Amino acid sequence: MVLLGVECLSHRVKVGEGAAELRDLSTAAESAAALALGLLTGHPRPANRTPVDVNEIVAPIAETLTRLADRDVQIVFRPSEDRALAVATASEVARLALNLALNALEAMPDGGVLTIDTAVVEHASDAAGLPENPAPYVRLRVSDTGLGMTADVKARIFEPFFTTKIHSPGIGLSSVAFTVQQIQGRLFVESEPAAGTRTTVLLPKG
Repeated sequence: MVLLGVECLSHRVKVGEGAAELRDLSTAAESAAALALGLLTGHPRPANRTPVDVNEIVAPIAETLTRLADRDVQIVFRPSEDRALAVATASEVARLALNLALNALEAMPDGGVLTIDTAVVEHASDAAGLPENPAPYVRLRVSDTGLGMTADVKARIFEPFFTTKIHSPGIGLSSVAFTVQQIQGRLFVESEPAAGTRTTVLLPKG
C-alpha cells in the first residue's frame, strides 16, 4: 500500500521537483514492505529499540506530504510541546506515520484536512478518552475529514489483504497493527461514515 501511495504521489510531481522527498518516501516504503513480508511469513526482523524523538521523525514526513499532496488537501502537523521520546526504532515510527497518512489521503478523494499530532500522556485515558492504563505513552494521532467507515469495515481494517480500494493490496493497516504490537503499544480507531477517521497510536514512553 505504501509503495502504491508513493507511486501515486510521483505521478503528481514534475521531473526534478520533490525528487529527494520521493526518494525518502520510497526508502520508507521499502522498509514497510519488508515489515509486511515479516508479517506474512511470521518472521519479523529483530529491532534494537531505544528512545527516539517522535516529533523529529514525523516532522519531515508531514513537510514532504505538504509539498506533494493535492492542492485541495491541507496537511496540519501539531507536535507536542514536550519532547516526545518513545521506545521504538526511527524506521518503525516513520512507517506508522507514513502508512496512516497515506491511508488518510486515500480516504479524501475530494480533498480535506489531514492532521498529524503528537502528545505525551501519563495515562491512556488522557488520550481522547481511551481506556485507563497507568503506563505513560507518546501519542501519535492521524485524523482525516474523509469518507469514514461503517462498523463492518472498521471491524476488518487490520486483517491482512482486506481493503475497500480497487488498487490497494491491503497491507498498510495490517502492518500498522503488527508494528504497534511489536513495540508493545496500543492502537485505536474512531470512524463514522462521512465523518472522517481518527487513528491513535500509543507508543511506550522513553
